[in-house]
Amino acid sequence: MTSNNSHDQLSVLTLNCWLLQIKAKGGRWERLQAICEYILNIPSSSAPVGHHGFDIVGLQEVWMAEDFERIRVLIKKVYPYSRHWVSGLYGCGLAIFSRYPIVQGSLHRYTLNGDPAWCFQGDWYDGKSCSSVVINHPTCGEIQIFNTHMHACYDQPGTRDTYLGTRVSQGWEMAGLVRQAAALGRHVISLGDFNSSPDSLVVKLMTQYGGMTDSWDESHPAPSVMDLKFMTIDEQIAALGITCDTPANTWNEDPWINYLTRSRIGERLDYIFYRSTPALRCKSVQVVLWEPTVNPEPASITAPAKHCSDHFGVHAIFTLKPTSLVPGQRQLWGLEGLQAPKDDIIETLESVLLALKLYHAESSTKSRVCSIYIPVLIALVVLAILIVACLVSLNAWWQSALVLVSVILLSVAWAVSFLYGFIYAGENITKTANLIQEIQTILP
Repeated sequence: MTSNNSHDQLSVLTLNCWLLQIKAKGGRWERLQAICEYILNIPSSSAPVGHHGFDIVGLQEVWMAEDFERIRVLIKKVYPYSRHWVSGLYGCGLAIFSRYPIVQGSLHRYTLNGDPAWCFQGDWYDGKSCSSVVINHPTCGEIQIFNTHMHACYDQPGTRDTYLGTRVSQGWEMAGLVRQAAALGRHVISLGDFNSSPDSLVVKLMTQYGGMTDSWDESHPAPSVMDLKFMTIDEQIAALGITCDTPANTWNEDPWINYLTRSRIGERLDYIFYRSTPALRCKSVQVVLWEPTVNPEPASITAPAKHCSDHFGVHAIFTLKPTSLVPGQRQLWGLEGLQAPKDDIIETLESVLLALKLYHAESSTKSRVCSIYIPVLIALVVLAILIVACLVSLNAWWQSALVLVSVILLSVAWAVSFLYGFIYAGENITKTANLIQEIQTILP
C-alpha cells in the first residue's frame, strides 16, 4: 500500500465490525480479515484522486481481545498506534488505529446503560461507552478523536422507544465531552455507531449543543420526500447514506423503517461529526464497504459473497491547515458561542429533559414494583404453599420435593426481583436525577 505522505489532509474511517462471538454470523475470522484487507488496500473507487488510504480508523464491536490483536498485527505496519478499551462484563468493543502518535487515551462509561433483565440485548452487560484518543498531527497539532457505540434502538419508528431516555443521556454526555475537548483548543472529531436517525435528539445534541457538524449532512443534503418517491430503493439508500438495517446488506433479515421515507430501506446510524474551524474542514464523505466481498463458507466455492459486517462504513476526508489553538473555542459553558440558534438549542434540551423525566418516572415505578410489590406477592405465595403443606398430609416423597423446589425457586425469584428493583432501578433513579439537574442548570 502506498503511504499517504501529505499532511494537509486527514482520512477517517468508522465501521461497526459486528464481531460478537456468539450472535455474529458468517465466518467471523473471514469477515475480520476482509475488513483488514480493505483498510490496508482501499479500492481506488473509494479513494479520491491522490489519496492512498486512511489516517484514523475507528471500529466498534471489536468485543474480543483476540480479535483486536489479530487486527492490530495485520495492519500495524501502516497503523503503528492503536488502543482497545474494556468496559462492562465483556468489553465495550471500541478500538482506534492511527498513523500518527497517540499521546493520550481515555474511556468514559455512560451513566445509563440499558437493562440487565434483557440478557439477549446485551447493552447493559457490555457497558456502553465513549473512548477517545489525542493524536499529535504534524500540521495542526492536537486532534481529539472520540469513538462511541450507543445503546441500540429495538423499537421501529412510530412505536414507543423504550430506550430513548438512555440514548439521549448518552448523547448529552457525548456532547459535553466534545465541548470540553474544544475548550482545550483541540480539533475534535467524533465518530461511531450512534444508533440514532438523523432527526433524533442525539444528533441534535451533537450538532446544536455539542457544536459539531455532521459531515454527511454537510456534503449530502437530504433530498426532498417528493424526489425520493421517484428513486429506486438503491438510489434512496445511496442518497440518504444508509449504513444499517438495509435490504442492500446481505446480513439483514428485517429492514428498518427509514425516518424520512417511512419505507423499509434501513437507516443512517453511523456518523462522523467534526468541529468545523478554519483549520479543519470536511472535503468529502461517503458510505463505503457496499460490495459483498466475503465468502462465509471457505470450503464452498459456490457460496454467495456476503458483506464484511451488518453495517456499512463511513469514510470522510478533512483538509487541515497549520494552527496552534483553535480560535474562539475557549467558550464552553452555557449556551453562548454556539452556531445553532439559541431557541433551537433550548427546544432540544427541553425535549431531552422530558425524555429523562419520563425515564426517571419509569425507573421509580420499576423500583417500587420489583423491590416491594413483587417480593410481597412472592412471600404471600410461599406462605400459602407452606400453610397448605402443613394442613395436607404429604404421603409421597415427590410431594414434599415439589413443595421444597417451589419454595426454593420462589425464594430465588424474590431475591432477584428485590435486588433488581432496589439496586438497578434504584440507582437509575439517582443517576437520572443528576442528569436532569445538569440540564436544568443551563436552561434559562
